[in-house]
Amino acid sequence: MPVRVKSKINFKAIETEYIKQIQKAFPFKGIKEDVLRRIKRGSSPVAGEGKYQKYSDSYKKQIKYIKNKNVRPVNLKVTGKMLDSFKIKKLRKGISFIFTDPKAIYHDELGAGKSKVIRRMLPRDNERWYRPIQKRIDEAIKRGIARANNILNKR
Repeated sequence: MPVRVKSKINFKAIETEYIKQIQKAFPFKGIKEDVLRRIKRGSSPVAGEGKYQKYSDSYKKQIKYIKNKNVRPVNLKVTGKMLDSFKIKKLRKGISFIFTDPKAIYHDELGAGKSKVIRRMLPRDNERWYRPIQKRIDEAIKRGIARANNILNKR
């Protein structure tokens, strides 16, 4: 016959403390800068994606007339509005990375232009960030867990 054991441990409170401490330790500004710097250099911040595919000839002709816009590297910046829309937000149960500009979904998921070129800006569920960015995220999570452990052990 199975035996039921009741515990006085409040697992919900422990989970909440871990999330809170990871969010406190998270270097929002540094990671945001790293992601945008990588994109502006013409490479995806998603691991294994490498450099962005070149602009099409027709698009090169269009951007030739835009002040301060070069055709290389492919940096997804014409006005800067889309890249400026990159946000890292604290959620109730974690952290979210998002581009709020509607154009971002075309570059990242649906494909931009007539040729539907996908230039990845955010990793999907089964992917990782470019290694230095992922390392910074992992270190922040470890710091948050260590902080939470210290707080919980003092109780």
